[in-house]
Amino acid sequence: MLASMQAAEPRVLRIKELTELVTSKRTELKAAEKEIAAEVEELKMSIQRHRVERDREAASIDDVLLQRYDMIFRRRGGLAVAVAKSGTCQGCRMRLPPQLYNEIQKHLQINFCPNCQRILNYEG
Repeated sequence: MLASMQAAEPRVLRIKELTELVTSKRTELKAAEKEIAAEVEELKMSIQRHRVERDREAASIDDVLLQRYDMIFRRRGGLAVAVAKSGTCQGCRMRLPPQLYNEIQKHLQINFCPNCQRILNYEG
């Protein structure tokens, strides 16, 4: 019996050590959870501010154009505007007609890709 007690003694110390480790890790986990929850709330507030700003800006846009933008946005997975680069729509990788590409470069009107219907923007 004495031998069993002596053999159990290192195990008891190890159990105590692991219990303390678990306790400290739980404390760290709770702190991390609070930090993440605060970050999530901050992101929610940021999203709400951006939505309000978007709605304010959308009020000044022509209704027909806004409806078309929303339709493209829904159908194209959240990407309604594409860059026209080197004569190609970067949304669908289709080669644009040369005259359309020239018009896009001038920024005189809103142009749409003949293939994917995304709004084309030129960044020169």
